[in-house]
Amino acid sequence: MLKTLHTLLFWCLLASTSLCQQQLTPEQERLSVFKGKWTVPGSDSTYLEICDFIQGNHIRCCSFDKGKDKTDSATSFLSYLASESEYVYYGLYSSGSSRTLRGKWDTDRFIFNGQRITPQKTTKWRVTIIPIGGDIHFIEEVSVNDGSWEKKADFIYKRLQ
Repeated sequence: MLKTLHTLLFWCLLASTSLCQQQLTPEQERLSVFKGKWTVPGSDSTYLEICDFIQGNHIRCCSFDKGKDKTDSATSFLSYLASESEYVYYGLYSSGSSRTLRGKWDTDRFIFNGQRITPQKTTKWRVTIIPIGGDIHFIEEVSVNDGSWEKKADFIYKRLQ
């Protein structure tokens, strides 16, 4: 199963070789913590995410999560906007949805925030990403209609390579 996921990710990342990479600024260099192959403990045989620099010193990540009935996939981009002194995350999901988060580096972590306003509700996200050794601690919190923040995800991405 992982061989199939690796093949799919190969095509997704074919154009994203480090040959396109320009000289990194210190802020862009922080994004290098995402570069590599990742999984989530407990989903080692079904979940795979590969991230690499693409032209313009942006990070592109492609992930696949093979479930019993379907495979979910996502493509996301991380970048540093020097003109605004902030990081941007843009995610495209197999459900057809997307989201944009903006963030900062704060001492030892990235902190991203974003919101989506619809006629029915306002959803706010707060994502904290903490590099720990070679792994990444990921925490996602959500608030709906300015209610209390609820933790929706709290796990460690384990580096495979």
